[in-house]
Amino acid sequence: YFIRMSEEIKTPKVKIMKFSSSVPDPTIAINHYVRGQAWMSYGANNLYPQFVTELYNASAMNKTCITAKHLFAVGNGLKTISEENQYLLDKANSEGETWNDIFSRATLDYIIYGGCVLNCIYNETGDKIVEIYNMDFNDVRSGLIDRETDKVEFYFYSSDWTKFRKDIFKPRGIKSFDPTKADLYPNQLLYFFDYTPGSRYYPLPSYSGSLTDIQCDVSVSSFHYYNLLNGLSPSLFIQFNGGIPSPQEQNDIYTDIASSFSGVDGAGKFFLSFSQDKDHGAEVTPIESSNDTYYLELSKRIYQTILTGHRISSPLMLGIRDNGGGGLGSNKDEITVSALQFQTTVITPIQKTMIRLFNKVLSYTYPGVEVKVDPLTLFNSEGEEVGTQTVTEDTEINAQPL
Repeated sequence: YFIRMSEEIKTPKVKIMKFSSSVPDPTIAINHYVRGQAWMSYGANNLYPQFVTELYNASAMNKTCITAKHLFAVGNGLKTISEENQYLLDKANSEGETWNDIFSRATLDYIIYGGCVLNCIYNETGDKIVEIYNMDFNDVRSGLIDRETDKVEFYFYSSDWTKFRKDIFKPRGIKSFDPTKADLYPNQLLYFFDYTPGSRYYPLPSYSGSLTDIQCDVSVSSFHYYNLLNGLSPSLFIQFNGGIPSPQEQNDIYTDIASSFSGVDGAGKFFLSFSQDKDHGAEVTPIESSNDTYYLELSKRIYQTILTGHRISSPLMLGIRDNGGGGLGSNKDEITVSALQFQTTVITPIQKTMIRLFNKVLSYTYPGVEVKVDPLTLFNSEGEEVGTQTVTEDTEINAQPL
């Protein structure tokens, strides 16, 4: 809309009401300490992981990218270097979960949040880990760095940080991973994340640079949804020239119009104006053609930025073809090259990181047992395997075809 106010309309004889809602602005987590609390706040309201989770669930493109990375990173699961030890991975805890169950969940957390949390339970003598669980990354916050040891000694768990002041959700301190103190603290948390410049407490997702565009993706989808759901056109302007009623009467009129002509889940966007007479009304000039291609171009920009944030060079890797392009079969060369690039620069580093983490825990559970990732297999048009590599902790990362 372009609204031009005449000299007369600028007098107190006319009043225009505009109804709209604000759009939240996503920001990088600002970690800070709140006096009286034993933990460091993760983001301005201590709910940054929940914000990232919402974007994971609400943005189709973001979730598709993360799902693809998780699928390739986990592959066919963990395998022991020595095949005769494979049975050891069949049981990770008393809940009946396998080591591959834990590996899959921890890898997903690492891809989404940039970190993961493993709950390690030791035996009575403290010389062996007998159970391991993957804890929801949303539920754990870091304690403060101890001045004497220069590291975090305790992490804090709550099943709902929005209600942590209630007794049922009161944060519970759990010892950080330290095998030398397992006899005193048999229940420990291995809070793992990559080095993050500027933060010694919490990670950022590897795709943090595209979080704003992911939020835009969610907002644009919601905008179109509610526009379709609502009965009132957002280009509607309603003018009442019978005088200016009281504020309460104005609200009542607005409510009546919204309930009569718009959907049950919210009123459509519109302007409502009250003036003494027609000569003192507002002049409204709609700009009808400005948004013809705006949202199409915006969507293309958003999708490209999300792909860039996840370091996915081609949407064909996700089974998505560009507008006007041929089918997936006609783009097999691009898919093959993209798969090689994706495996080398994105998937292999994730696998190496997670293998190092799990080998570390395994060394306190089954000394001498090491694991590798059994990869997914891709084939080119000649039936030859491409884009696959069995990754171990010592695998070298290179850009050569596998």
